[in-house]
Amino acid sequence: MIDKVYDAISKFNMLENCKNIVIGVSGGADSMSLLKFFSDFRKKSNINVLAVHINHCLRGEESDRDENFVKEYCTRNDINLKTYRIDIAEESRRLKIGLEECGRKYRYEIFSSLATSNDTKIATAHTLSDNIETVFINLIRGTGIKGLCGIPPVRNNVIRPLSFVTRDEIEKYCRDNNVDYIVDSSNLKRDYDRNKIRLDIIPLFKNISGNFEESFGKTINQLRQDNEYLEYISSIQYKNVCLKFGYDAAKMKKLPVSIMSRVIIKIIFNETSYILEKKHVEMIINILKVGSGTINIPGNFFVILEREVLYVVEASSLKEKWEYKLNLPKILTEHGKKFIIKIIGIDEYQKLSNKYNNIKNNCLDYDKLGNNPVIRNKRIGDYFMCSRKNFSKSLKKLFSERKIPIAMRNNIAIISNSRNEILWVESLGVSDIAVIDENTKNVLIIISEETIC
Repeated sequence: MIDKVYDAISKFNMLENCKNIVIGVSGGADSMSLLKFFSDFRKKSNINVLAVHINHCLRGEESDRDENFVKEYCTRNDINLKTYRIDIAEESRRLKIGLEECGRKYRYEIFSSLATSNDTKIATAHTLSDNIETVFINLIRGTGIKGLCGIPPVRNNVIRPLSFVTRDEIEKYCRDNNVDYIVDSSNLKRDYDRNKIRLDIIPLFKNISGNFEESFGKTINQLRQDNEYLEYISSIQYKNVCLKFGYDAAKMKKLPVSIMSRVIIKIIFNETSYILEKKHVEMIINILKVGSGTINIPGNFFVILEREVLYVVEASSLKEKWEYKLNLPKILTEHGKKFIIKIIGIDEYQKLSNKYNNIKNNCLDYDKLGNNPVIRNKRIGDYFMCSRKNFSKSLKKLFSERKIPIAMRNNIAIISNSRNEILWVESLGVSDIAVIDENTKNVLIIISEETIC
């Protein structure tokens, strides 16, 4: 076992620049072996060891027994220990998630809170046997290649030195080195899929081949290498489909499904911090094939496909109203859009308009604004009159005619007066109400900068 642990540490640079290590210790054979290894290892290195035991309060006296066992072991062996008690059953009901998922959530939150420095690693006792069970679970539930890769040996600052060690090897190491451990009685019950796989399915394969776990481990490693390459390609394609606003659906549709799926997952994670389930990825692929559509995804977000552009927007933002006083000289919206507002005389305006043709679209007669003008987004019933450009219709209809995506409309800036009349619309220009004419003396110039957040 020791040789495999050292090989894993070396191959994946697990302890590079590491001065402190946080070890999750349940009291079982796997975690006690890992703790024993690092307890010995610290004597010939400069690494500080901190053991962490989390009592999930799921098995009454047995959970307390596990906690006391770990405390006594760490006291005898001069190992720093932190213990936590969390009622996982209660928390899982509160959060409306499964017990296993809830336990994992709190474990990693605690580990992360103790490993905030760059020179600290988190070590968990996942073994090759655990990995094989995870792959079987993913296979039963339906998974892609990523699910068949199981639990990675390294993920960020989390390391798994026992990734290539079997449970049989762990138990032999404990016997040979007099490492005591306790047995979680729930691991012997067939109430959970993982236990059924461990107790019933894996032994059948081991009866066929005594080297089953090692052979399966090689397959997992090969799949992991293939997946790493696909992830590398999808990262390149992700950058390739990014637009100033949204994502290029035409390019996405040309990608192989395996790459397209990964690009979609990266897009959604970048926009929402959620990792999409397979069913939602397939729904997005479907609207890409159809050419348009809107779907709701976790976190109350919408994915909208319009005119070959894919957008991801919060549901609330499609209805959200925002409004700011027309203060000089600068306005910054909550969406990060920045406007510079200036007032100049008519003579200076004439010089600028002769030099810059498009400036007229963003210049209003300041004296026609009335009291308390505001800059805001659209409202139901907004009407825009601009006879110079044959505009005299609702903003909703204008946005549609100008093919402005639904996902972008709520972020378009509008200036209106106290009577809620439209004076100016970003990208469309100035209304008849505030247009500059021969009587204009003062001009308000609006400079719309790029979105800066």
